[in-house]
Amino acid sequence: MKLIPKQLWKEDFLYSSDQTIDELKTDIENVLSKKWWQMDINLTGSFFAPYAFRMTPKWQLAVFSNGGSTAYLNGEMITHENQTLVRFTVRPNSTFTLFFFIAPLLMIIVMINSGKILTDQNGLVAEGIFLVGVPVIMYFACVISKSALKNRFVQTFKLKELP
Repeated sequence: MKLIPKQLWKEDFLYSSDQTIDELKTDIENVLSKKWWQMDINLTGSFFAPYAFRMTPKWQLAVFSNGGSTAYLNGEMITHENQTLVRFTVRPNSTFTLFFFIAPLLMIIVMINSGKILTDQNGLVAEGIFLVGVPVIMYFACVISKSALKNRFVQTFKLKELP
């Protein structure tokens, strides 16, 4: 998806760990096996392959009607030259990205169909909210949800960014 900026969609990362791949897997399994009321580490998820996993925040400010999370992390652990590497992707909920584009588009359509472009103060406020306000809010929702999940994951498992 080259048309969508990485801040609004997914970003790929490559980190290393001082632990062996099995030690890191055990640490991740321990965190993911915690019960819902154990809030010391705000991560939940599961393994879907021996060394591949998915994670989301355990608690968050917004939960979508389909049970979706604000951000998603998909990762895998690999061993390369006696080093444990963690390759992962973080993406925001697609609702944020969708509203970033849809809200201004809908407002433009309404403005064209009504023929009332910038005619009164109430119209200016509504137009400003949908043309500028909603995209700005959605942009920051994407950035904040992604960076919070990524930082929590990296700090929890003491990963180091590769140069």
